[in-house]
Amino acid sequence: MSTDKKYLDLFELNNNSYDSFNICYNYILDKLETIFDENFDSTEVINLRPIFFKYMKIGRALGGDEGLLNDIEIFSQQFVGNIMFPNDSIDEKTKIASFHSIRTTVINLKTDIQNKINLSEDFPIQEIINPNFSDKSEAANLILQAIDIILNSITINTKSKERLIKYLNEAILELNREKTNWTFYFSKVDKILITLGALCTIVSNVISTCDLFEAKTKIEEANKIIQNTSINLNPGNIKSVININKSYQLIDNQLILKDPNDKK
Repeated sequence: MSTDKKYLDLFELNNNSYDSFNICYNYILDKLETIFDENFDSTEVINLRPIFFKYMKIGRALGGDEGLLNDIEIFSQQFVGNIMFPNDSIDEKTKIASFHSIRTTVINLKTDIQNKINLSEDFPIQEIINPNFSDKSEAANLILQAIDIILNSITINTKSKERLIKYLNEAILELNREKTNWTFYFSKVDKILITLGALCTIVSNVISTCDLFEAKTKIEEANKIIQNTSINLNPGNIKSVININKSYQLIDNQLILKDPNDKK
């Protein structure tokens, strides 16, 4: 059974890193390609099982599709069993089918995560605003307060509450990731804000107040927290983006109107 350094190093990889995910992916595919080699040692398959779990763990942290993650768990177990513990009911055709199932699913998870990373676009002027530096925990707390308000609302029925809360929980999960996919987060939150706004408009035409308005306000506050704590006040970055003429000066990383009588 192989215990080479390359294999052992896999267990030291960061569980939240896309680079770590890629390393596991390449290791798994390289090993799978040797399965039908004439000199392949079937005991090598036992080593693959914990690497499949490592791949899944990192994939889940990066926001991978739960269906694909579950499939990898099932197919990897079947694959190891078919190779390591064959019986009369497991012929070569079954082994090949098992091989293709796990290989395809491993590749599909890689594609799924890569697509999500590609969708997570940078902000247009990232020199002065980068939400990765924002207070995500405070924003998540405000969204949790919004969920609580929705749960206690008398305006909408239980099914509607569940649909709204599902989106907000997905937004919170995204905030809790080390590398938040901001495109995904804002798509969820923006849809909820539009929906709550529409619901409040409808309800306000029937009764004087809408208890969902407070939930909408909490979510807007969460976005404001992200906005205000994403600003990078590095003077060099500010000067590279904003036209600072002689009327302004930078004091303590803030733009201040300069007194025209000050000759300094």
